[in-house]
Amino acid sequence: GFTGVANHVGLRHAKLNGHAGPSVRFGDKTFYFFKYGRTMRYGRRTGTKKVPRGPAQAHVAINVHGLRPNTTYHFRIFVHNADGKAVGIDRTFTTLAR
Repeated sequence: GFTGVANHVGLRHAKLNGHAGPSVRFGDKTFYFFKYGRTMRYGRRTGTKKVPRGPAQAHVAINVHGLRPNTTYHFRIFVHNADGKAVGIDRTFTTLAR
């Protein structure tokens, strides 16, 4: 998994982006989620979603809500299937100030 950037960042929300290997036809389904929080301990995680089928790395994203304004958040992607798991690097974003 590759942790992308956060975009559509507002006062209390953001869209977390990344890339993950695909779920292949007749093969292992691949799943992903993001962990996020105000420190690298994260403390929150998104729901798990399935990576779309395809031959290459797929762009994936999840919207998060309930964030604090004017606050820096850490996040990273976690990807897993029957073959194992991959973890993206830690990235940060800062929500907008009031």
